[in-house]
Amino acid sequence: MKCPLILIINKVDTKSQSEVKQAEQAIRATCSKEKLSVKGFIHMGKSTPLSELHQVFSALGSSSSLDLLDTISELIQEGLDEQMNIKKECDAKRKQYDQELSELETTFSDNLDTVAELAEDAVRIPHFKDPFWGSKRYEMDASEYKELEEKLTVLSEAAPGILKGNLDAIEQAVSKIQSAEEEAEKCRSKLADLEGLKKRFDQLHKQIDQLSQLHR
Repeated sequence: MKCPLILIINKVDTKSQSEVKQAEQAIRATCSKEKLSVKGFIHMGKSTPLSELHQVFSALGSSSSLDLLDTISELIQEGLDEQMNIKKECDAKRKQYDQELSELETTFSDNLDTVAELAEDAVRIPHFKDPFWGSKRYEMDASEYKELEEKLTVLSEAAPGILKGNLDAIEQAVSKIQSAEEEAEKCRSKLADLEGLKKRFDQLHKQIDQLSQLHR
């Protein structure tokens, strides 16, 4: 004997009645194409009383009700397991991205210190002279001039590109962290919904089981 196909539409309290009706029609049409007959829908929301669910399962008979509840519970648990695996992946990604960002920030800080030290070294190369005769001035010999020229070339040409590259990499890392956090938030939301749904169905299963025991 085939079990009656009853589908659950969750979070109906966040949708209008027309939207829920349209969803039911679309589901029926899809199931019809697959030669599946939908016996009914269970509307789940935060305020859905368990008494309404009792009425649905009472119409099916206690045995089929329990079989259906077992199937639903298994599906909910599968969904929970899947979301837990996704959450673990999200947590691993976030940890990896945080580590990458930390390393990039350290590299940028080190490069910035190197540039600052190079600038300080360049400033110290010309020697200030205050002779007894003549005007005050800065002096350097040919080798010092060459050294100053090399340092200034690095500061004006190489350093800006290196620092910009560091900042671009940091920006990309931050973007990856934000994306990972958005993905993790969606996963946490789904987990919370599934955990709430599992709790409600566990309660329902227990009560239906108790009712079936009374009628045996």
